[in-house]
Amino acid sequence: MQNMDGTIVATAIPSMARDLNVDPVHLSSAITAYLVALTVFIPASGWVADRFGARRVFMWAIATFTLASIACAASTSLATLIAARIVQGLGGAMMVPVGRLILFRGVKREELLQATTWLTMPALIGPLLGPPLGGFLTDTLSWRSIFWVNVPVGIAGLLLTWRLLPPSHPEHKRPPDVRGMVLIGASLTLFMIGIESAGRGFMPGGLPWLLPRAARCSSGSPCGIANARRTRQSTSRCSRFPPSTPRRSRAACFARVPARCPFSCR
Repeated sequence: MQNMDGTIVATAIPSMARDLNVDPVHLSSAITAYLVALTVFIPASGWVADRFGARRVFMWAIATFTLASIACAASTSLATLIAARIVQGLGGAMMVPVGRLILFRGVKREELLQATTWLTMPALIGPLLGPPLGGFLTDTLSWRSIFWVNVPVGIAGLLLTWRLLPPSHPEHKRPPDVRGMVLIGASLTLFMIGIESAGRGFMPGGLPWLLPRAARCSSGSPCGIANARRTRQSTSRCSRFPPSTPRRSRAACFARVPARCPFSCR
C-alpha cells in the first residue's frame, strides 16, 4: 500500500486538475509532498519505535496512513490535498521501516533470507502496479477511488497486526539526534521546493545561467586549476615544439587546437 501510493497519483493528475480547477503542473506538488514527508520522517522511525514500542508505532502508522488517505479522497482544494499527502507520508515513513524492524526481530536466523525476499517483493511490485491501477480506477470510478482503496487494506492491516504480532515493550535509549533530523529534514525540503520552483518557472531570471556556467571548466574552479596544471605539464613535455619555444606559446597553441589537447574540457 505504501510503495504503491508514491506512483498511483501520476495517472490521475489530469482528472484531479479538472476536478480541483488547478493547473496540472501544480499537482506535481502532491507527489513531491508525499515523497518529501517520507524522506524527512524515515530517519526518526527507528528511535520512535524503540521509545514507544514497535507494534504500537506500527499500528499508529497504519491508522495515520489510512485516515490521511480518507482526507486525500475528500480534498476539495490543492492545499488540503497537499496537507493530507504530507500526513500520509508521515504514516508511510513510520510504517515500512518499523514493519521491517518487527520482522527482523521476530524471524529466526535461518529464515531471514526467505523473509527478506518476501519483504522486498512489495517494494518492487508496488511502484510498478501504481500507474496502471491508478489509471483503471480513475477511468472506471474517479480519481478519489485511488485513495479510497487504501481504507480496506489499512483496516485489514490493523486487525492482522493486533491479532498476530506480539506486543513489544519500549526501550529507553539515549535522546534522538534532533539537530541532525532537523537539518536533514530542512535541507531536503528546501531542495525539493527549489526543484519545484525551477520546474514551474519561478526561478529569477538571473539564476538559470548559473548552473551551466558553473559546470564549465573555468579557470577559478578546481577542474580548471587541475586542467591548467595538466596542460602545463603536457606542454612542457610535448615533443612537437623545439626546446626554445616558451611555455606560453605552447599553451596558446593547445588553446587554439582543442582537439590536440588531451586535457581540454571543451
